[in-house]
Amino acid sequence: MNGDAASVAYATGYVPGVVGRMAEMHGTYYARHWGVGAEFEMLMAREICDFVQGYDPERELLLSASVDGRIAGTIAILRPEPGEEGARLRWFLMDPACQGRGIGWELLDRALRFARAHYSTCYLWTVTGLPASMHMYEKVGFTPVKYEDDTRYGAALKSVRMDLDFTKAPVR
Repeated sequence: MNGDAASVAYATGYVPGVVGRMAEMHGTYYARHWGVGAEFEMLMAREICDFVQGYDPERELLLSASVDGRIAGTIAILRPEPGEEGARLRWFLMDPACQGRGIGWELLDRALRFARAHYSTCYLWTVTGLPASMHMYEKVGFTPVKYEDDTRYGAALKSVRMDLDFTKAPVR
């Protein structure tokens, strides 16, 4: 994957291969960096399948970027859960071979424009130890609001909830 701008294609909604690729990228990345195993990848696959099966394009967004015909990045905006008011940003991940080329910024920008048009707030969960991700999230206005120890996946992680209030954040 060379990742130059001319070879990048963005797609909204389901495209063949997106479910498997999203689970694969998450399983591979988190295994390499955090030591999680099959339990985590299977959980991601189940949750991604559930999301795609109930996907509502009026209230949710699934966005992927392909480089040279291969899915290189994904992001999703999920409608609010019962009891929640804001949308949830999920499954934002880039293939390491395509990082640093602005594709991730484009995915994030498109996802947040969708969320801003439909909701007044947005939140996400991430883990500490991801400085590039934290930089991106903070740069677009997300603020850490809660830290939790997380050992659900066989690795000791520190999860971080970040919130973005569109009524207070500047439009990019």
